[in-house]
Amino acid sequence: MEFFTLLQQHLWITLLCFADFYVSVRDCTVEMEPVIDPPSLVVKYGDPASAICRTQHNAFITGWEAPVEATRAAGSHQAVWEVSSLTNWSLAKGITCYGIYVGYAECLAILSITIYKIPERVTLSHSDPVLKGAENRLEFSLECDVKGVAPVENLTVIWFRGHTELGRSEFRQLYWSDDVTVRANLSITDSTEDNRASYSCAAHLDLDTADPIPDTRSNSILLEDLYKYAREVSGGDVRLTEVNYTGDANPGVMEPSGELPSVGNSREIILGVVVVVVLVLILAVVVLVWWKCFKKLAAYVSKPLNTNMESFHLLQQLLWISPLCSADFYVSGQRCRGKEPVIDPPALVVKYGGPATATCRTEYNTTRMGWEATMGASSKENTQQLVWSVDSVTDWSLKDGILWLAIYEYKPCTTHLPITIYKIPENVALVLDEARPLLEGHEYLLECEVQSVAPVNNLTVIWFREDTEQKRSGYSQFRIEGDRDQNVTVRANLRIIASREDNRASYSCAAQLDLDTAAPIPDTRSNSILLEVLYKPTIVSPSEDVSLTEGDRLELNCTADANPSPTYEWRRDNKTLENNNSSSTLLIESVEMDSAGVYECIVSNTQGEVSVEIRVDVRNNPRGIIIDKPRGIIIDTPRAIMIGEVVVALVVFLVLVVLIRRKHCKRNEPHQ
Repeated sequence: MEFFTLLQQHLWITLLCFADFYVSVRDCTVEMEPVIDPPSLVVKYGDPASAICRTQHNAFITGWEAPVEATRAAGSHQAVWEVSSLTNWSLAKGITCYGIYVGYAECLAILSITIYKIPERVTLSHSDPVLKGAENRLEFSLECDVKGVAPVENLTVIWFRGHTELGRSEFRQLYWSDDVTVRANLSITDSTEDNRASYSCAAHLDLDTADPIPDTRSNSILLEDLYKYAREVSGGDVRLTEVNYTGDANPGVMEPSGELPSVGNSREIILGVVVVVVLVLILAVVVLVWWKCFKKLAAYVSKPLNTNMESFHLLQQLLWISPLCSADFYVSGQRCRGKEPVIDPPALVVKYGGPATATCRTEYNTTRMGWEATMGASSKENTQQLVWSVDSVTDWSLKDGILWLAIYEYKPCTTHLPITIYKIPENVALVLDEARPLLEGHEYLLECEVQSVAPVNNLTVIWFREDTEQKRSGYSQFRIEGDRDQNVTVRANLRIIASREDNRASYSCAAQLDLDTAAPIPDTRSNSILLEVLYKPTIVSPSEDVSLTEGDRLELNCTADANPSPTYEWRRDNKTLENNNSSSTLLIESVEMDSAGVYECIVSNTQGEVSVEIRVDVRNNPRGIIIDKPRGIIIDTPRAIMIGEVVVALVVFLVLVVLIRRKHCKRNEPHQ
């Protein structure tokens, strides 16, 4: 297999296509091109970085080709690339998003990445000053040393005399992929009276970032340390000379104007000749290796396939690893058109540990047909149908799908079966970050932990208050622990501001897997957390001002909502009422004239207090109403006297009537 390893390296490294060698990108249409969000990245060295690649239509593999965190997602139209700390300078060359479609058309998109690094320090030094000329003008040179900066092509060294800019040194024609040290020189001829003036330089990075990158300023050099002679001249004569560049590679030299010196042109020509020679040699080696490889491959394919699938492994390395196809070897290419097999079902969504099966059929006779898989691999000669079946899917590598291969007269054709393996969470737990009870108005964090779930890209965490959905958290808001190619533990957070409405309310979360299964996958619900919120009192039903008559019954109310339960204090005209001091209701059975005044109800608990004032007016009783308190009988004195007089008169009248009637009866009796 050495020649296949060598072939793989050359097929990936070179992008040259010639003769019958073609890249399947030629079958890619504009509608099939991947979309990258964001389209480019400008990242500070050591900071996190992420991007999302989305493919269209029926792509069965979406992935990222990158030096670090390369990833691929089978059966998905989306792949996320992210690093927690960007420290690999090779990423500055950009990374590639790819989508592979049915028929093995491959579409690519490049994510441009600019990695910048703020200089570790900027130092200004000077040469020994020399007096020259009849006017004793002072000549010296300044050197600005910028250490650990990137990218150098976006760097500008700015020269200052005091706060006045003298000039700029740029490095637009230089390119290094990592951080470097840059040195720029400035020659000065100065004669001035201002010996308190100073020189300095600054490193400026011109990049398209959300916030401007602050310039890094050097130390200052005072002229009073250099000048011993003063002359009356309006200003110094300043001219820029060559800027020397040193880095991790060979140093280059350039003028601030951007034109390379003559020596640089010679070097460029020599370098170009060397590059051309090297490319010609590489091309010759690649052609030779390809020719030998294809001859050996033809010899292997002409042999009958054995049960251990060695030839299938051989073909897989060529057909999967390399996007180049040539000679008589095609991957669902021109020679396979019209002979594409049918896989039933076209894609699988399988529960971890559950069974899986698929059938591949073709209308044409095959020399051999086989399934290439880490579980259930099989092959059969002279057949038009082959079943792949496993009793329990426990190998996570199957999530990349499996390969079906058929050989028609020793010409191989392949088809891919995408497989999604899902795992229902073992447990979903909700925890609160602080001890209870909570305080009204304070912020708290609820954490939902979903244990052993897959695939994480299809997971959604749903937050509930009682049975009402509050929010949904997706992939970008997860903290993930474990191998993302297998089952992982996911943590999501919900921030809440505690309020009195949350008191005695329950919160919970649920893990939802959104997959195209025959029956919906039930959500996995967490435990519920019953919140207790402490809050100060609020009076909910205060009594209004009242006007009564002497002897009436007075009842005042100031019921309050509070947690913990509040205490009540009643005052009248700023004096505490001793007999009614612990209830929300104040009761006086019979008011008197001195019961009038302003009543104040003060409600308090550990979280604060609140009060309300109620005015009570008492009118005099002109009818002399008396309240019999023990028996609760009310007697109106004038009315009682009147009633008594009537009763007496009636009794006297009845007595007179009786006497007169008796006297009349005696007169009418017969005499004996």
